[in-house]
Amino acid sequence: MKRSVAAGFVLLAAVLAPSAAGQVPTQDSVTGSATTGSGRAFTAYTFDVHSGPSGENPTGTVVFDTFFGRIGALDVTCLNVSGNRASIIVKAPANTSGVAGVAVAVEDDGPGHDRIDFHVLSVLPGDCLVPSQVLEPTVFGDVTVVDAPPPPTSKDQCQNDGWRNYPGFENQGDCVSFVATKGKNQPAGTG
Repeated sequence: MKRSVAAGFVLLAAVLAPSAAGQVPTQDSVTGSATTGSGRAFTAYTFDVHSGPSGENPTGTVVFDTFFGRIGALDVTCLNVSGNRASIIVKAPANTSGVAGVAVAVEDDGPGHDRIDFHVLSVLPGDCLVPSQVLEPTVFGDVTVVDAPPPPTSKDQCQNDGWRNYPGFENQGDCVSFVATKGKNQPAGTG
């Protein structure tokens, strides 16, 4: 009997212990797939898009599948994430006349409740603004939007255990070094 109680406590401790899933993300991202519309008006999206926590160095692709065929994988030129919303700009293939790219807006409202809109662009914009509203509900799939916290920009943010709010830093000195070198000295825990 004592052994089963002890095993129960070990199991409970394992469930309550922090896991890797609870770690603070280091990158913004939009991943997954979903479909909007129905019949001939459907569009299926597959996202594999990542950037730094402030949108720097966007990478990845978006694939569009429509009634008319597959469009993509199109390379990402811009990713901007704010909370559960993201704005993505993808560049059109070189042989596309009059179309520079596509702006895609995503809202992650949980599995089966996401929203996605897209707009064809004749000119690629200089910025990647997050939309205030995304209207088209998904009918299938799940897209996950991750908004990573930006890195510290002042030594004050590192003090009084503030360094613990940022992923990868092993101590206050590591965080202060990052700020002092304007990010050239990366957090020790990221290498």
